[in-house]
Amino acid sequence: MAFNDFKESKEVERAVFSWPVIFIAGLLVIAALWGIFRALEKELALRGEIKTLEKKIVEADSVRAGFQAKVEDLRTEAGLDREARGKFNLKKPGEEVVIFLDDASQTESSGLTGGWLASLWSAVKGGLGF
Repeated sequence: MAFNDFKESKEVERAVFSWPVIFIAGLLVIAALWGIFRALEKELALRGEIKTLEKKIVEADSVRAGFQAKVEDLRTEAGLDREARGKFNLKKPGEEVVIFLDDASQTESSGLTGGWLASLWSAVKGGLGF
């Protein structure tokens, strides 16, 4: 009886340690390691995305804080007055509005860039070979 048990254990051992069983077990180990590798890769990508999103949240919070400060400023009479004057050129009774022009606007107002004087000047300039 002991010999039969030994014989059966040898057959089981031969079946377990046969090349097809070892090959299939190796494939299963490789598949498991590949799955673990892919999961770690995804985790690293998600951690990077989380850091990026946290930075964007901090930036959005600072922009929001700036807007809230502007809203609070506009809720005061002085802030509302300053914004209305700046955007709509409003003035209080008795005040005068001063508008500063740049150099391009001054040449237009002198008449050299438009109208009959400009065409006469370009004709003179063209006839003289300038």
